[in-house]
Amino acid sequence: MCAALAACSSSHGVTTGHALTEVGPQGNGTLGFSSGVVGQTYRWAFPLLKNAGKTPVTVTSFAMDKVPAIFQIVGYPVYSQSEVGSYIVDFADSDHRGLPDLVHKPNHAGKPITIAAGQQSPRYAMVAAKLLKNATDPLTGCVVYYQVGEAKYRQRFDCQFQIGG
Repeated sequence: MCAALAACSSSHGVTTGHALTEVGPQGNGTLGFSSGVVGQTYRWAFPLLKNAGKTPVTVTSFAMDKVPAIFQIVGYPVYSQSEVGSYIVDFADSDHRGLPDLVHKPNHAGKPITIAAGQQSPRYAMVAAKLLKNATDPLTGCVVYYQVGEAKYRQRFDCQFQIGG
């Protein structure tokens, strides 16, 4: 059994971590759009992150574990809930249904996010993916990279995003 931040396995200096817990609907099924337009960019939110540990955590980057060939990753934008006004779980760049226009909101990607012990992050990441062809293959596995002190961790959350299906 792994302690809150103990090593479960290690690969290339990055240990599987357990300091973060997820908040949000991502772990309860698939988020997505009923249909999509080839060439358009769609965004899905990673879970909101809470530091379950007793030491500050610094989130350094995000990635999807599995990206099918029907998508091209455009980026992993990071938004402040206070600047956006809420936590938006999905967003189509071409049709944002009255939601705040994330394309023109400040993007904090590339800036570390420090989450105090026992606190929830005020920022959240999204995957921005361009649809290259119609199909229903999902993007899966939200991966968060973070540090506690000098130790580097990788934590995967179950999530699934798709168009159609």
